[in-house]
Amino acid sequence: KTGVNIIKDHPFIGVGAGNYAYQAYNYYGTWREVFAHSNFIELLADLGIIGFLIYYIPRIWCIVYLYKGLKIENKNYRYIYTMLFSFCLVSFVFDYIKISYNKEYLQLLFLVSFATATITKIDLKKNKKTELARTN
Repeated sequence: KTGVNIIKDHPFIGVGAGNYAYQAYNYYGTWREVFAHSNFIELLADLGIIGFLIYYIPRIWCIVYLYKGLKIENKNYRYIYTMLFSFCLVSFVFDYIKISYNKEYLQLLFLVSFATATITKIDLKKNKKTELARTN
């Protein structure tokens, strides 16, 4: 409820990174270490819609391209894509009930997943060009 009120009052740029607890004081009147218990709510309250999109668009893009990588014929690569895809998807779903933006190890795993997704996108484009050249 507090997070939703903060988002309503500061929808575009939020209240600033890490200021959720301070703003909770303004709504509840008690100072304590407070988290929104949802990465979505916490990021929307802290960073607004703009920061939320900057944080989540690369993650959604990563999930899409890792999913495409699951169709790769090489079995060993498919295992890696399955693991990274699962991590990204589960992490995205769990963000509804936990705070993850401040966990360094999760950010590092995301960077590995993002790099893999980027390579997948490049390989898929290269394969399409190769297939087009063969048919012509």
